[in-house]
Amino acid sequence: MYQTKEGITLLYKKMPILRKGALYLTVICRTDAYDFYYGYTEGECILLQSDIKASLLSSYTNKGFTGVYIGMYATANGKSSISKAYFDWFLYEIL
Repeated sequence: MYQTKEGITLLYKKMPILRKGALYLTVICRTDAYDFYYGYTEGECILLQSDIKASLLSSYTNKGFTGVYIGMYATANGKSSISKAYFDWFLYEIL
């Protein structure tokens, strides 16, 4: 999990992936904060980080960032890689 502020990207939180196979990600959005969870099975929610200020995602904090988008994204963090990320579904639910 990374945080970008004023053009500088910093590692915010890191966790090892302990199993091969699917990794499920869940974000719970509240009025002023986000909680991030992960799990190795559908429905499993292990807290990664809670109470991330929603203001960190505003254009005022990130100088031109246009808002929060939901989508799938994978990166090799600028390194060459033959690894692939496959997404066969994406579920968005309003809680």
